[in-house]
Amino acid sequence: MSFNQFGTLLTLTTFGESHGPCIGGVLDGLPAKIAIDVHAIQNALDTRKPGDKGMSPRQENDSITILSGLMNNITTGAPLAFIIPNQDAKPSAYQNTQNIIRPGHANATYQNKYKHLDQSGGGRASARETAVRVAAGAICQHLLDQFDTQVLAYLDSLGPITQQIPWSNVTADQIKKSEFFCPDHQAFLNMQDHIEMLQKIGDSCGGIVRFVIQNPPCSLGEPVYEKIEAKLAHGMMSIPASKGFEIGKGFASTKMLGSEHNDQIINTQGQGKHNHAGGILGGISNGDSIWGAVAFKPPSSIRLEQNTLDFNGKSATLSFMPPHRHDPCIAIRAVPVVKAMCQLVLCDLILCHQSRNIHEPYTVPEHT
Repeated sequence: MSFNQFGTLLTLTTFGESHGPCIGGVLDGLPAKIAIDVHAIQNALDTRKPGDKGMSPRQENDSITILSGLMNNITTGAPLAFIIPNQDAKPSAYQNTQNIIRPGHANATYQNKYKHLDQSGGGRASARETAVRVAAGAICQHLLDQFDTQVLAYLDSLGPITQQIPWSNVTADQIKKSEFFCPDHQAFLNMQDHIEMLQKIGDSCGGIVRFVIQNPPCSLGEPVYEKIEAKLAHGMMSIPASKGFEIGKGFASTKMLGSEHNDQIINTQGQGKHNHAGGILGGISNGDSIWGAVAFKPPSSIRLEQNTLDFNGKSATLSFMPPHRHDPCIAIRAVPVVKAMCQLVLCDLILCHQSRNIHEPYTVPEHT
């Protein structure tokens, strides 16, 4: 069993570290004869890459090179392998902090587990690995396009600021127009001010990313341990800095009465009038929009001086001065990663559903 692999029939294996020569992935199980637009993959990577305002100033082109599994831009059915070079890696920037336990970081737990640790930028624990997920998700979208399924992800809140547009009214155009993937322009302006304040004082904040899967196929999800929300939760909670997950009304449903949460059924697929359940009943999709949210903690790397210990147990002070290249709010760049995990989960579950119907050809299910 590989612990660097995600998925059941469609698997993504990732490799590489934050400050190594490259990162990459192998997407295995993708059906043959799917037309792939390589420019669409690159466009998806461009939405996640650092260097923009309010994000890490690390400069990465995130240019993808596909090594196998694609011939004349058509999938062959073989493992689709690709790499993304690290062009702005600076492992020397971490020499002064290698023996210090970094508050909120993974270096202590990784050191205790593996006894030999790449301290540069978090190594495998770094969010740099998520670029591979975004590329894989963009590849998977080409399969989802055959089902007319689209995935939206956007920044719902940043620190104390929450955007006000209901999930059902958010559009792809609204998201694309915002540097922070926030559909509410006024909220975006307030978020921008908040980020500038954090950059001045050297601190960070958390945020919530919301996702909406529009027009998903019915009958996805394999009870009881492979329910669609369980698969989504697995994917989302594997993203660095994620701390919470909900589907549909989620935690807000605890304050509702059963008579309020129970939707009036509007068709035989089990869809409800208000979709409080988030498009899922009994762990299986009913064809309605699947919506939910992922919470992200404040980034642990901050400019403010912090008291800690070194690996010998002695008192130490951690200070990133001169300032390192860190995000004041990782939730911004997590938006395309959340989208990618939705895409990966959906494609995997589509193949799982088809495997239960081997007497039928691989076809696109009809929506009613």
